Amino acid sequence: PPEIKKGTRGKFGKGNKKLGKSVLTWSELPVATCAGMSEWCAGKALQTLKVEDASTCYAAAMTLRKNRPAIRIRQELNTAAELLPEVPKPRRDGQPRLIRWYVSGDLTARRIPQIAEFMQAGPYMTGWLYTRSWRVPELRELIEQHLQPLPNLSVFASTDVATELAPTGWRVASILGDSRYQRGVRCPEQFGAKPSCEACRFCFDPKAKNKTGGRVVTFRVH
Repeated sequence: PPEIKKGTRGKFGKGNKKLGKSVLTWSELPVATCAGMSEWCAGKALQTLKVEDASTCYAAAMTLRKNRPAIRIRQELNTAAELLPEVPKPRRDGQPRLIRWYVSGDLTARRIPQIAEFMQAGPYMTGWLYTRSWRVPELRELIEQHLQPLPNLSVFASTDVATELAPTGWRVASILGDSRYQRGVRCPEQFGAKPSCEACRFCFDPKAKNKTGGRVVTFRVH
């Protein structure tokens, strides 16, 4: 990542058709921030730590797109930035301000308490994220201490066929075909039941946790 002046803040990205246009997004460099990556998601990058070698990772593919250099520039800025962006103002229509944390990259020891403080500063915000950082004991402890208790943030243990079983009590984001997670909900956006994450709300609506299959959401490889 580039050298960033002290006090520099990262920048949110805008939503898209998949997430919903009004959703704010946060991304950092994949591989470089992915302490919990698995052999399945990272491939040879698990040894080389080069984003070019993360053949299965969709975030790595976005980073390497030659026709969208702004994607990598923002990832590099956010990875190096000392601080998160300013807390956004509430929406005028009274709806929650939605934030999808880590479209690319993953939770680090530096960011976990920052995100907790950020989300606590704006109870009108609703965020969600999928992380493999739970595979690192020190990071799992920080996540469970700082992020899991937040009522306006939903945290999923991202799993694949090469990871261990998710920690007890966590919500799970699994990959289609993983026989360990048969019961759950197939991502309504991916499978065409809902037009966007914003319209679906399954992953970040607090009530969804208590519905049948509400603790597990399954995704196609993407």
